[in-house]
Amino acid sequence: MIIEVLGIGDEINLIKKESTFEDIEACRWSAGYIQLGVNLEIIKGYDGNLFKPTELVIFEQGITILLRGMGYLFLFCRLCI
Repeated sequence: MIIEVLGIGDEINLIKKESTFEDIEACRWSAGYIQLGVNLEIIKGYDGNLFKPTELVIFEQGITILLRGMGYLFLFCRLCI
């Protein structure tokens, strides 16, 4: 996960155990990672307030996550993650 790669995995203990997505329960093992990724604007989710945690990440989504994690600004990307 990008959160661990960035070395900020311990910060999930500092954020509120809740989810901004309808399909992510607060008790889900990845809820803290997802919420931290959203807070840092590394991931966004899908329309309808969904995250779709059981779907596979496609190549383009993975690259988008990596580049956002590295701090790049996207001017033309409309890919929702």
